[in-house]
Amino acid sequence: MANSVKKRDYILFGICACICFLVFQHGDIRHTGGCSFAYLQGHILDFYEWNVEQAYMFASYMPSTYILFAIWNIPIKLLGILTGPQLEVSYGLMMWYKLLPTLFYLGSAVIMYKIAKELEMGEGKAKLCMYAFLTAPIGFYSQFLFGQYDSFTVFFMLLGIYYYLKDNRWLFVLFFALAIPFKYFPLLVFVPLLLLKEKVIWKIIRDMVLVAIPYALELIVYLPSELFRQYVLGFTPTEYVYSASLPTGSTNLSLVICTFCLICAWAYFKNISGKLLLAQWMCFLGTLSCTVIFGLSQWHPQWLLFAVPFWVLGAFLHKDTKAFWVLDVLMMLFFCIYLCGIYINNADQAMFSWGILGKNMFGKEVMPYLNNELRMRDIYFIKNNHIAGTIFTALMVVTAVFKYPPNAQLAINQAIPNAMRALWARFLVGISIFIVPAVICYIVAAVPPYLSFDLANGEPKVPVLDKTITQVFTPEYSDIVRVEFFQGTYGRVNTAPLSVTLVEMETGREVCHMVYDTSRFKNNTWIEMPVEAGDLKEGMQYRLEFAATNASITDCICLYQTKNRVDASNYYMEAGAAQDYNLCIRLYTKNRH
Repeated sequence: MANSVKKRDYILFGICACICFLVFQHGDIRHTGGCSFAYLQGHILDFYEWNVEQAYMFASYMPSTYILFAIWNIPIKLLGILTGPQLEVSYGLMMWYKLLPTLFYLGSAVIMYKIAKELEMGEGKAKLCMYAFLTAPIGFYSQFLFGQYDSFTVFFMLLGIYYYLKDNRWLFVLFFALAIPFKYFPLLVFVPLLLLKEKVIWKIIRDMVLVAIPYALELIVYLPSELFRQYVLGFTPTEYVYSASLPTGSTNLSLVICTFCLICAWAYFKNISGKLLLAQWMCFLGTLSCTVIFGLSQWHPQWLLFAVPFWVLGAFLHKDTKAFWVLDVLMMLFFCIYLCGIYINNADQAMFSWGILGKNMFGKEVMPYLNNELRMRDIYFIKNNHIAGTIFTALMVVTAVFKYPPNAQLAINQAIPNAMRALWARFLVGISIFIVPAVICYIVAAVPPYLSFDLANGEPKVPVLDKTITQVFTPEYSDIVRVEFFQGTYGRVNTAPLSVTLVEMETGREVCHMVYDTSRFKNNTWIEMPVEAGDLKEGMQYRLEFAATNASITDCICLYQTKNRVDASNYYMEAGAAQDYNLCIRLYTKNRH
């Protein structure tokens, strides 16, 4: 049946998850997993100092995260694979680190199933809810592609929500208390949920105190540590809540804090009865809180996993479930466009570098030039980060606002027509939005010719007019087959021909000469100049000369210039003298080196 999860669905998900688990990874987990070995060496109170002394690693989380990794790494220490803090580790050990939060992610899916059962969705629909969590595109990215450990806090938070719905106050408080030291986000859900159910002031104060106890204990133990105060309490992302603010003259009004206070007030003054209505309001307020956190402040890609349970469960508690699944795909689209534009060479195709395929290119652990030749942001159709971020936030707002409980009108055991087909479309389309461009970037870097020299990341500062512009470079290899230069058109169509000549400095031999029709140039692109393998000799200096005799200030292209000079053998030359910067050029070789 199209409305039930079959064994084959779990197998197909497992295959996709395993491939992504092995192929993609972000490097941060090496730092966190490595720091945990200080605990295994008995450095409890001086944990933060010891990591700096031994490996120059500055731990920036509360102890809970490192304690979990320390327990997980006990077999690694006993086997002698790694005994102390260390950043550079083998691929196998990094995958061992990654397995721990992945198990918490899978455990979170099981709790989602238990929550759905508690809401009397029925066995089939509860499994659909669990599967929808497992295959949520943004959640899948966070765990299997980015490979971080936000699943710790999500796992304990979901346990708290489960007991919240079972009306077990103490376990609700306990598991939220365990969740908060991993990341602070659960506190922004705990408070509205507490106020939604509890109206007695002294009991609210009591539970607020109780939920803070584990965090307070860790804080008291490590507060004397200067490094703890500096790198944990002073961790930069905690200041993101002030990034969206309104100046009032005497202060800056944080929109995150102000809006969150309104959500809390709404929860307190709202009186509800019945488990289903309670769950709908819980998801509505939880989704609102996530929208405030991630919509009005800067976020890191893995943090969005925290919002996934509310997006998933809220959709199952609404009559238009599949409409929200479409929104999941749209959010994934603009999520990827935004993060690949903000976290360039970090949260994009760069994650191949730490995966299993990163070892197989050029015979090195990290693939050289994968992050420069073609980046995912070059493939996506929207280049403006402000537009992508704004649309992503708007989609989060829509997802939250239209889960307003009076609009849900749902019978809890109501069937979802063709649910599995819709879930598979949501999953495959969603993850393809990231994986397909990433694979394209990998293939471009993996096939010949190979990028071997790269002067990029410049600014458009050198217009090509009647004066000859010269860039000097020295090839490291003799099998250069292509030279590229980066240009901008000023966003217009130019007609003045561009003459480019490649000359050997020592002999004056002309290697190549080309005249380009600049009307065909696209703004901010690399332009190719092919050469024969062997024409350029390793270690010899060459000059690339640009001229446009018929150009004018309103009809010319502009070359990009780097901020500084790399070395004595590569430089921009003006009036016969070497300058302290370069033009942006690239060299490609026939073979790998």
